[in-house]
Amino acid sequence: MPAVLHSPFALRFACAALLLAGAPTLHAQAQDRIWGRVFTGDGDEYEGFLGFGRGQSAASWADVLVGSREISDDNYNTWLLAVHDGKPAVRTVEVGDYRVSWEERYRDFATTTRTAIRFGHLAALVQDDDGEMQVVRRGAAGEVSLDVPASRQGNMTVSPGGVRTSSTTGGLRARITVDDPVEGQVVVSGRDITRIEFGAAPSGVPPEAARVHGSVEDRFGRTFTGFISWNGAPVLESDRFPGRDDDGDLRRFSLGEISTVESRFGGAWVTLASGDGVDLYRPLGSRYRQSDIRWYRRTIRIADPGLGGVEVDWDDLRALRLHPPSAGAGYDDFGVTGPLYGVVAGRSGEEFEGWIRWDADEEWSWDYLDGTSDNVELDVEFGKIRRITRTDDGFARVTLLDGRDYELSDSNDVDGDNRGIFVFPNAGPAAREGVGQEGADWHYIAWEDFREARFQRAPEGSGS
Repeated sequence: MPAVLHSPFALRFACAALLLAGAPTLHAQAQDRIWGRVFTGDGDEYEGFLGFGRGQSAASWADVLVGSREISDDNYNTWLLAVHDGKPAVRTVEVGDYRVSWEERYRDFATTTRTAIRFGHLAALVQDDDGEMQVVRRGAAGEVSLDVPASRQGNMTVSPGGVRTSSTTGGLRARITVDDPVEGQVVVSGRDITRIEFGAAPSGVPPEAARVHGSVEDRFGRTFTGFISWNGAPVLESDRFPGRDDDGDLRRFSLGEISTVESRFGGAWVTLASGDGVDLYRPLGSRYRQSDIRWYRRTIRIADPGLGGVEVDWDDLRALRLHPPSAGAGYDDFGVTGPLYGVVAGRSGEEFEGWIRWDADEEWSWDYLDGTSDNVELDVEFGKIRRITRTDDGFARVTLLDGRDYELSDSNDVDGDNRGIFVFPNAGPAAREGVGQEGADWHYIAWEDFREARFQRAPEGSGS
């Protein structure tokens, strides 16, 4: 059955109008930016660079949309058969002289799970009959969708120039500002959106501002490189980094002017691209908006193309160096994702090859493995993982395709709360409905018996 992702976050889409056609830096970075066509219930249609805010801070294809999804009954029934011989939990309540018993779902197997997917893997956002927006994965033919409650969607702004490709008359349920090549931005309320179709930006069309990109060094000396955001705050180089200087004056620098930000107690040392440095402190006083201090003591999130999502607390930050990416990651670079496939080895030496379901729910290359490494939270995309090994202390060591490796803990994906790893030799996710009721169709490896998983591409013609 289709997996459904329920986003807990409100959505706001922000982007920019056209610059002059001769801007080489923006032309080079345009491929990184999310591009889409937006349809409203009133028949309006807009197309341009898109940005998501209010918790997502997404404007590039490498950015990650985070939410939660329902776990299918098939996953639960397979786990139930493996762990409890197919017998459901029994609950008993005594009322007076009567004893009432009934079967129910085991509480240690939740009905929903946290999940995430990169924007580059999305094909469309579509509003269903219940008013919720569902996002369909590229090439999935409806296999995977994502729900965004209409009441939580926020606003959207669209460029370049707010191209209005079709329109009908009638009253709008919320504010929409049309941005044409002369006048500026288009703002559309999320409640009015019926569909968003994602695709690559046309060649030769630059955004107004590039996505903020850089390298974050934590206090342990590790470096993570990718697109930067502050807990729903700045994502574009035109956004502002505010603070008070030594004279008490409020200063705001565009992120495009900044070279380095170093964490200081009570503030930050900011080095500008010009070479000048300034000591900034958190603005104080009720007359300053909360948005003016949003960088201070907040989590910095890095959309690392070779890893996934990384979260570094301000207290664990040593330095942030802003610089453009060495190579772009356009929509066509993400392509179609597939099911997890590989070899799983047990501690006894047995090895099983086939389609993999991790922790009884993750089974696609766009899925994420969650964990913490020395105070840094990592959401590692399975499609970027070469190998997962259980450590002697019962956690997991993850080796990426690019050679990096991290020891992860503090998550049911990578510790003793893991619900086990399933291997299906003869049926991938798309053809697995009902599989699991016969023991010969799959293998179950409990976390305490797990040794290693080696991921690889499924054999040609094997089907999924």
